[in-house]
Amino acid sequence: MNITEPGRLADFIASSLSTISTGVKQEVLETLDIRARMDNLNRILIKELEVLELGSKSSRRCSRRSARTSAILPARADEGDPEGARRRRRSDQEIEEIAERSRPRACPSW
Repeated sequence: MNITEPGRLADFIASSLSTISTGVKQEVLETLDIRARMDNLNRILIKELEVLELGSKSSRRCSRRSARTSAILPARADEGDPEGARRRRRSDQEIEEIAERSRPRACPSW
């Protein structure tokens, strides 16, 4: 697809964004002035980018906290329960084996 007209490009981008409401899309599509339509779309895309960046930052923080917690809790639990520690290690190994089996393999070339 080769869109060379700015108005059509703005319409295409606005209609393709699944994260904005139909009302917001309609507002962009109804704006007749191409400069205003592009400016409006630019503001929408900047907001979308900020939301994605914030979500990514939050996800990284949660992952780091989860990693620290999961490293601390089993160590504390293992101090008084060696059998539980063995079960957890066995469970972790089983999960890793299942994950390994479920990874996509390259298709053979015939």
